Amino acid sequence: MKSFFSLILLITGLSLQAQMPNTLSPQQKVYGLSKFWQEVNYNFVFYNRVDRKEWDSLYQAMIMEVQASPNDYEYYKKLEQICAYLEDGHTNIYYPQTVSEKMMTTMFGNYLVVFNQF
Repeated sequence: MKSFFSLILLITGLSLQAQMPNTLSPQQKVYGLSKFWQEVNYNFVFYNRVDRKEWDSLYQAMIMEVQASPNDYEYYKKLEQICAYLEDGHTNIYYPQTVSEKMMTTMFGNYLVVFNQF
């Protein structure tokens, strides 16, 4: 019974991953990354603590990664990775509703079951 339940969880998790929207073009993804990078350069309070050469090289490396991201969810995960480099709890990447509503499904008839994709 335990293995059956594990199999159901695995299949459901994989099917949820396949349903993630892919509405952004590679150009839009690079534009979003560039906007985030530039806003950090211009407005980030602790920019004096950021290694600028490493920040620039991280940006250049992420251009190819965001272009190759298979869906919007993976794109936003890449943005979270570059945001984590800043080590600031007040700078965040928020998922749009089209992505966040598919990240968690809770109602299955009379049962509340939570599947979290990470």
